[in-house]
Amino acid sequence: MENLINNYNLIFGLSIFNLVSYLLLNKYKQNLFFFLIDNPDKIRKLHSKPVLMIGGIFIANYFIFTSVYSFLNGHISFSIILFTSILVFFIGLIDDYYSLSAYKKLFFLSIISLIALNLENSIRIETLYFSTFERVLNVKEYSFFLTSLCILLLINCLNLSDGINGLAVGISIIWIMFNIYYANIFLTIMLVPLIFLLILMFFSIFKEQFFLGDNGSLIISCFVGLVTILNYNQNLLNNDQKIISTENIFILFMLPGLDMFRLFLERILKKKDPFKGDRNHLHHLLMKKFSLKSTLLIYLFLMIFFIFIDQINLIPSIYIIIFFIIFYSFFIKVLKKI
Repeated sequence: MENLINNYNLIFGLSIFNLVSYLLLNKYKQNLFFFLIDNPDKIRKLHSKPVLMIGGIFIANYFIFTSVYSFLNGHISFSIILFTSILVFFIGLIDDYYSLSAYKKLFFLSIISLIALNLENSIRIETLYFSTFERVLNVKEYSFFLTSLCILLLINCLNLSDGINGLAVGISIIWIMFNIYYANIFLTIMLVPLIFLLILMFFSIFKEQFFLGDNGSLIISCFVGLVTILNYNQNLLNNDQKIISTENIFILFMLPGLDMFRLFLERILKKKDPFKGDRNHLHHLLMKKFSLKSTLLIYLFLMIFFIFIDQINLIPSIYIIIFFIIFYSFFIKVLKKI
């Protein structure tokens, strides 16, 4: 009982730290971060006024604090995840200021991910558990390549989703809630205050008080990717009753991931740079028909609905994936026609 109370006290303390830090940084943001401004261009950036891109700073602030706590308490795996995410944050910060090319970002992110994977085995994908076939596939020989690829795809996936106010943060909240469901006590303690912080950020971004920026989308997507791998490996190793399957993870990232795949395929077929931005994303197509609020509700509901259906185990995960791909393809065609 005492241990449980201490855990709740720590979650409460970290949440208060988040709140105070958020209020202080937000209050003085104009003076502190004047160099991180996103100016509307009326082409891709349609916001009404110049807005600061500082979302990642709030997250990095929490990560720096918790990385020290984790390291001092012997949670080395989680410390490496946090340190790696902070390094990725600085790449995003540089990108927001200097507008790095996609290929330069990809190079730097690859180097950081490979260093992190070399330091810690528990954040590598070495086995793939498929619940559909009740089989485990050993991919240890390709773990560095496969893990780096998955992290880079996820980072780009969330970066592409960060096109309307609040969507990337809303997606991140769903991803982290999934991890909390499968997490051990320590991970839960670290993740719950982060949810609290992201909810605060969601409403501020929705109101255009600030934007997530590349610094924000990069740090949170890198963190989510590495935490999901850590969670997956720990549950599989411990033979936990709540084992995460490869299909579960695919469904978790399915909507923004499939949208990214479609965009890349369409751009390549049109002989365009796959990394060159446009307004053909699912959320942009929805915005042409609906308000920002309705677009967010539709997009996030679709994610939550299919994740929930998968979690209650009424239908095999593979059927959910097949149905969603068909549904998504049809939905995109309808949105483009109407």
